Amino acid sequence: MMRAADRLFQAKALSPTEYQRVNLEVQRTGQRSEEMLLALGIFDETQLLRSLSNVYRTRFVSTERLSKADVPKAAIECVPRQLAETRLACPVLFDAASGTLGIATPDGDDTRLAEELRAVAGVKSVLLIVARPAGVKAALAKHYGGDPRAFAGLLDGSMAPPPPAPPPAYGAAPAAFLDPPVRPAGAAPQVVNVPNVLANIPAAVLAMDPFGSTQVSPGVPNSPAPKPEAIAPPTTKLSPNAPEPRKTTKIEHADIARAGDAPQATVRGAEVPQGIDPTTMDGDGVLALVQALVMPIEERVGPFRGHAALVAKISKMLGEDAGLPATERYALLLAAWLHDLGRSERGHLTARSVSRSETHARAALEVVDAPLKLLADVPLPEMTRRTIRHVWERVDGEGIPDGLRGSALPRTARIVALADVIADLMENPANEVGRRLNAQEAIDRIEATKGTVFDSALFDLARALVTSGRLQ
Repeated sequence: MMRAADRLFQAKALSPTEYQRVNLEVQRTGQRSEEMLLALGIFDETQLLRSLSNVYRTRFVSTERLSKADVPKAAIECVPRQLAETRLACPVLFDAASGTLGIATPDGDDTRLAEELRAVAGVKSVLLIVARPAGVKAALAKHYGGDPRAFAGLLDGSMAPPPPAPPPAYGAAPAAFLDPPVRPAGAAPQVVNVPNVLANIPAAVLAMDPFGSTQVSPGVPNSPAPKPEAIAPPTTKLSPNAPEPRKTTKIEHADIARAGDAPQATVRGAEVPQGIDPTTMDGDGVLALVQALVMPIEERVGPFRGHAALVAKISKMLGEDAGLPATERYALLLAAWLHDLGRSERGHLTARSVSRSETHARAALEVVDAPLKLLADVPLPEMTRRTIRHVWERVDGEGIPDGLRGSALPRTARIVALADVIADLMENPANEVGRRLNAQEAIDRIEATKGTVFDSALFDLARALVTSGRLQ
């Protein structure tokens, strides 16, 4: 809530008195500090966004220009609605040539947000563009909710923040309902070293401007707005070295039901009739609901943030390359999202770590059924349940919990097991190496377990993903 005020105070753009007034108003209203800085008249919107873009070292966009942004469908389809609304992050541009996704967000220095969106969207880089929180909410309502008047209240002033309370008399204590404040009275804000979020963004993308403006933070050259075709349509492919963007706001399963497939899945003993797409059985998308469940849990567990999304992304590609039918791919993706549910209390365990450590193996046995117990009353496909249970097995039959060997081990479990360890090595700083590896380093590291822990054919498919540049 106080992120923006903290950064501005650190940069000496706010006085101690102004900082404390904002602090108290945030506590009183429950709104973010950006909105209170405007309500108190400390900044107008342009001054605020310009100051934040300087502090965050990135670009900014005003609410007026954001309301006029010509956002390509390809950008919106990269990020599921639930994630966009939860993280207050609205896609606004997409450059297929460089694999870059532009995001309007109040949190222009949140590199963890950028990494999470990069993993979910399957792009090479994410450009965070600073915008007013209320403006981002309006953009989400417009582009995801289809509300053409989402910006009306902001632009005409009818949705202004609550008026601030009068400042307390000198030396007076704040009212009881303001206790405790977001920051203790007199406390200094959190000091944060802000990375340069523009460092890895191609110059051509920085020159793009879907807002009809060339406003950028200092140090980034102004450039004329690109021609409309510079923003790729949804069907445009990325360059050979970039991963393909996601094709739908549904989570990684836009093409699960293909021509020639006859979807037929078992859901707690009941068969889904042929001709029914199992990916949309509930009318809204089971996978979207699963994502909404898993993401807030990972949010609280630090290093695991975004892990399930990356496992699902790798599993999807491996499942497609392995030729799995539609219903099997659907069960696979559900398992990829849910495989760690209730298991993270013992640290992150993978088939590789369990095979290498008796301590990890004992810990895994204690929590092997935790996800299935939590989901006991959820109508999941039986293949999803089997995949979750057997994700720590080995193809040589020496794994847990049941010692399944070879073809007796569901191939969906073999896929999630491999995707899980690749994602762990790439994204978890507390993995066995103690640092994040790139895709090539990760696949090289686990090659020694090919044919013992991991399926040889699937491993070869994973290496091909890395070699082709689809997995980075």
